[in-house]
Amino acid sequence: DENNKTVYHEVVDKITAFMRPYNFEGLPEGKYSVIVEDESGKTVEKVQYKSEKIEKLIRIAKLEGEQNKVLLSISSQKPEDVFVCIFDKYGALVYNEIQTVGKEFAQVYNLNEIKSFKIEVWDKYGQLKKFINY
Repeated sequence: DENNKTVYHEVVDKITAFMRPYNFEGLPEGKYSVIVEDESGKTVEKVQYKSEKIEKLIRIAKLEGEQNKVLLSISSQKPEDVFVCIFDKYGALVYNEIQTVGKEFAQVYNLNEIKSFKIEVWDKYGQLKKFINY
């Protein structure tokens, strides 16, 4: 937390990668640090926690050590369809799909054939939820 007090600690053994949600519910609002350490070093991610109701969480992240592989993860309070669109550097649509999200969805996209790309995730109302340019 902001006072450098450990509020949660976990050891994950013998893995090459992991994805895990952490619940801040019950903690006071404020700044927190999420620290991941392994034999290659330490990564620190700063987060600002506010006790708001989140309807949907969308995350797009490049996979470390993997050229042009991207992880899309979505958590939603209610089932819904989302539209995933991938564009090349010229803005041409190279891939699209509709994914039905129950409560959680995750998929790795291999984009090795595309040098530079943009990913957009839309809901059924056409509202842009995430925009990432690589």
